[in-house]
Amino acid sequence: VLNVFTSTPSVKTELRRDILLDCGFAMDRKTGFAVEWRYQFKGSGHLVYAYNGAKDRVDAAEEGTEMFFYELHSHGNASLLIRNVHMGHEGSYICTVYMPNLHAQQTIDLEVSETPKLVLSPDPLYLAPWQEHTVQCEVSCYYPLDVSVSWVRKKAGGNGSAEPVAESWLSGHRNNPDGTYNVTSFIAVNPAWGDHDTVYTCYVDHVSVKSAVRRSITLKVAVGPSIDNAIGMFICAFILYGTLKFFYWLFTEK
Repeated sequence: VLNVFTSTPSVKTELRRDILLDCGFAMDRKTGFAVEWRYQFKGSGHLVYAYNGAKDRVDAAEEGTEMFFYELHSHGNASLLIRNVHMGHEGSYICTVYMPNLHAQQTIDLEVSETPKLVLSPDPLYLAPWQEHTVQCEVSCYYPLDVSVSWVRKKAGGNGSAEPVAESWLSGHRNNPDGTYNVTSFIAVNPAWGDHDTVYTCYVDHVSVKSAVRRSITLKVAVGPSIDNAIGMFICAFILYGTLKFFYWLFTEK
């Protein structure tokens, strides 16, 4: 009797991590067996690792993969270690154990996902009143492709509720060398005096996270001189003008 099993039929990992694909087996005797790992993705596949237990020999091993032979022989642990995961590792892995006239297998699905990274710009956000400016949310290094970006804003001193930003637009998706994606979302900000300290927040929903990733930026509206400051500046200018006129008169009289 041969029984092949796994505790993790589906595994999710980030890039550049080491991941262990769990596979074990139980049989009446552990002599004359062989273990084979095969990879399949979108209709194509290839051999990843092959171990001949009868001859204690590795017949095939893809670079960056490893099995643990002591655990294999003593406990029937046929797990496969994959080091430094990249996009090409995503797919289904079939662990098959062979005995004379008998074999059994388990399939483990490996899914790669990367959480989006967010950067808002310009930061800090200083604008003059009624000076329209484009604010952008750079969403980078995420995988898989599908992503949703939204904006909200919350005015200072309001009732505490945030309101969605009505208009935003997206750039096209851009590819990174490691297979992840980037996209940029834009909004137009045209502040009035009362928009000082308004907080703009960019939300990104993605399958890699349970709740949206977010980043915020606070709008600072450039404030002109106050009435008191303006009067003070006028008085200083008047005194300076009078002083200059006095010295001019004094020297011209001489």
